Amino acid sequence: MKNLALKASGYAKEPIKFSKTLRVGVSTDVEYVFLQQLLCKLRIEMPTIPLSIQRVDPSTMPSLLASGEIFFGIGANSRGRSLPNTQMVRASKSVVLRADMMPGPLSVRDICYRPHASVAYSINVDLHINDLMRELGHMRKVSVEIPHFENLPSILARTDYLAIVPDYVGEQLVKRGGLRSELMPIQEGGFGLFMSWREGSDDSPSTRWLRSRCAMILG
Repeated sequence: MKNLALKASGYAKEPIKFSKTLRVGVSTDVEYVFLQQLLCKLRIEMPTIPLSIQRVDPSTMPSLLASGEIFFGIGANSRGRSLPNTQMVRASKSVVLRADMMPGPLSVRDICYRPHASVAYSINVDLHINDLMRELGHMRKVSVEIPHFENLPSILARTDYLAIVPDYVGEQLVKRGGLRSELMPIQEGGFGLFMSWREGSDDSPSTRWLRSRCAMILG
């Protein structure tokens, strides 16, 4: 788990007093797409907020919340509705990223026939996608696993590799050029970004305020 500690400083008047560092867990996809926006917003609205950001997999968030290691967590999940103290902040769909020039969309069979590059951002989502494909009689093959989304364009370039990512990640990567995206040709159900918070912390004004800012930006 990587700790991305931040303590902002500034001069704006603070309507809320923070007695301790607010510890937040985010998945890799949230860090890649939304973290900069969130921190910029917080510097403007609450420049002296003591904040610690940790990169975590959504599957570990319940235990981290229970232990108090994080106050709340944000990450992609396909089964997040079943967790207590959880709300969906952004509905999402998976997209297939590709760099080849072959015309036409890919079928599930095409997707599973070709090799995949994978970025670990949510074990639950990966397992859910694999289960859906298995129910349709297919299985995808992950040939390359990498730690960061920003490396995907160079991995996919001039190959027939594919990558399955959330639509908000795909949008950012396509903007960089060299890639195109298309929706996954399967129904995923309640997939999206979920926010889960620690039992008993809901009455804290500081954590309620921070969750509201995160929900606004991510939504």
